[in-house]
Amino acid sequence: MSDKEKFSSAAIGSVDQIWQRRFDASGASVAAMPKTIAQQLKIKEFPFGIKNNAGKWIYYENETGYWARHEYNELGQRVYSEDSSGFSWSREYDADGKQTKCVAGSVVELLK
Repeated sequence: MSDKEKFSSAAIGSVDQIWQRRFDASGASVAAMPKTIAQQLKIKEFPFGIKNNAGKWIYYENETGYWARHEYNELGQRVYSEDSSGFSWSREYDADGKQTKCVAGSVVELLK
């Protein structure tokens, strides 16, 4: 069984738990934890990705260590993204599903 098959959408809960341990309350990376989810899960095959139950990518990582994480609303619209370079953005939508706001910046700025 490949790494991709071992960590399908059924493993999302554990991936969320791993993700939360990566940052302390200030948003600073926790030094004691490995840098990426793939390192924590000992993934050796790349690219590595995790999809949610709706088939949307919630995590992607390649062999260089670059990663990106995404969150979606109940309509399947991307509402938050961040990547290993520290870039992040969030979007808000109205009741009709039209984008009303987009904020880009660093992860630490958005956590404040």
